[in-house]
Amino acid sequence: MAYDISVIIPVYNSERYLSNCFNQLNAQSLAHVSLEIIFIDDGSRDGSLSMLKRYAKGKTNVKVIHQVNKKQAEARNTGLRAASGTFVAFVDSDDTFSKEYFNELFKQSFEADLVISGIKRVFADHTDELGVACFEGLKNSDQIVQKYASGNTELDAGVWSKLYRREFLIRNSIQFKNENFFEDSFFNLQVITHVNPHDIRYIHRCYYTLVKQVGSTTTQYNSEIDRLAQRYICLCEDYLQKNGVSERTVTIAIKSLRTRTVIHVIHHHIKYDQNIDRYPIKKIIKHNVKMSDVFWNNLPKSYRVALLMLRFLPSLYCYIYRLEKVGKK
Repeated sequence: MAYDISVIIPVYNSERYLSNCFNQLNAQSLAHVSLEIIFIDDGSRDGSLSMLKRYAKGKTNVKVIHQVNKKQAEARNTGLRAASGTFVAFVDSDDTFSKEYFNELFKQSFEADLVISGIKRVFADHTDELGVACFEGLKNSDQIVQKYASGNTELDAGVWSKLYRREFLIRNSIQFKNENFFEDSFFNLQVITHVNPHDIRYIHRCYYTLVKQVGSTTTQYNSEIDRLAQRYICLCEDYLQKNGVSERTVTIAIKSLRTRTVIHVIHHHIKYDQNIDRYPIKKIIKHNVKMSDVFWNNLPKSYRVALLMLRFLPSLYCYIYRLEKVGKK
């Protein structure tokens, strides 16, 4: 059977979330769309695999694939290889989505390679919404790449809340890189490098809710984050250079990515590193960022202010950042 959307759901020790995930899938309003649901059990050590098999029993549109633990990026790649839908969508098993989610995205997919809707984010102590992609309204591919590099939010960088035309991904050999950080950002950089701006559709409503779990990959200290960040920047630069992006755009994009990524890594250390007092913030800023970047309008003002404070008043910056952010996972 030909499906409209293949929904790819990686699962790792997700036993406590799966019942809710199943209920949401069962509740979908599917007047205009057929779903193929692909669960990839990535070597779970709890009862996840048994639950998935019970759910799939008797359902011809549900696949359960079991593999040894290869981490989320490779689990998603396994799902991509198994998918047969016209479009693919990615769901995390611990997130939530409305009953209109797939139907509404598919209604906007005519002649599109990418459909983007808004997201709601649920933190430990507050909830917010992101409804507009940073590059919405731009009709030039170079401008989109530059804007993505300088101003992307979690809405832009995340792979949920989107439909991707499967043939488009295959044609451009777009897959995930298993680096355990920045994976979604690099995947979407590949997408926007190749997509025609006229083939993107935007939906401002938030049908997908991202639940920020304490102890997830992005809410606990990762001692490898500095190395992974440098790897991410090198991957991005190499990819843009090899895929026909103008030299000027590569220069602007990598300058933005490097600056924003360095700040992101410092924020990670401030929030989660117990040895933050030993982390050489001044040295890292001086090594990676020119002070002229403080006056570079391509960067959002908040990043330029952060650069200035991190270079000259790192202790004060850490104090203020902890007051505002620590506890918001």
